[in-house]
Amino acid sequence: MKKLIFNFLIIFSSISSFCQSSTVIKVNNALEFVEAIGSNKTIELEGNTIFLSDISSSKSGSNYRFDEEFDGHELVIFNVSNLKIIGLGLKPVKIITKPVYGDVLVFNNCSDVLLENIDAGHGPEKGECTGGVLNFSDSKNISIKNSVLFGSGIEGITAEKVKNLNCDNTIIKGCSFSIMTLKNCEKIKFNNCEFIDNKEFDLINLSDCLDLTFAQCKISENSSSSILRITNCLNILFTECIIENNKGYCDSEHNKLKYETLQNQVSQNVESFCLPCVELGEYEDDYLFNIDKSVVYINNCSINNNTSCYFSKDTKSFELKNCSFNENQFILGYFAN
Repeated sequence: MKKLIFNFLIIFSSISSFCQSSTVIKVNNALEFVEAIGSNKTIELEGNTIFLSDISSSKSGSNYRFDEEFDGHELVIFNVSNLKIIGLGLKPVKIITKPVYGDVLVFNNCSDVLLENIDAGHGPEKGECTGGVLNFSDSKNISIKNSVLFGSGIEGITAEKVKNLNCDNTIIKGCSFSIMTLKNCEKIKFNNCEFIDNKEFDLINLSDCLDLTFAQCKISENSSSSILRITNCLNILFTECIIENNKGYCDSEHNKLKYETLQNQVSQNVESFCLPCVELGEYEDDYLFNIDKSVVYINNCSINNNTSCYFSKDTKSFELKNCSFNENQFILGYFAN
């Protein structure tokens, strides 16, 4: 009897593995790409570019559709499980959409999705966009590897109600509003990623999130009102990261004289050392780390050559361990020059 049960378990395990296996489909253009979308599929991208705007907005399938935006349409992938989209070749394969109001790829109610070796953004020309690059909602077990997410999209990753997202060896660059916005997300990890040359507002936006880690990431050459805006989050960790050469708007040429005057006041009057940033008017939220009702753990990080009005609102919102600070210009508050 025991032998019979053992044999049954082996057969059941084999059947389960078979059901989870992927059908591999090689595609060369946008039409082949969307027609391959479905559960238990591995889509291998050949060639150089998948130009999504080549597809009619009226086209749809059991797991994809095109939603109309102001100047075109965006691809929405929904209700899929075990979908892999992998670019072949030494360079990431481009996935491009022309409409500036739509996201490049939208995933809704998806699980076990892998995006690997892709270079996604708006094109063919860089311009002002109001759409992002990757958008995930009500999804879980998402993996992004060895990819590039580029602007002029407003941000690289938008996620809401997502659990278990891992982003490895990926670059987010040139986005026009922010790097990412994550809401109500859990168990998210960015490993060995670069966030470079992004602007304009709060760059890494986290709200109502739990267990997020940035490990060995580089946040560099960005311009914004704050690098991080974190609200109502638990267990946010930055470890072995490099945060350097980022600029707030305190040092803009237009306000240079204003801030030189303020710096003189700080140096001459001890009481003005912690002047409320509200005296700076439009720059009252100009923090490197803008943290509210959260605690951020910053371990073994290098924080160099950044410019902002404040490093953070207070010392209760973050915990530093083995971090180095070099040549930063924080005009007021903690760690002020």
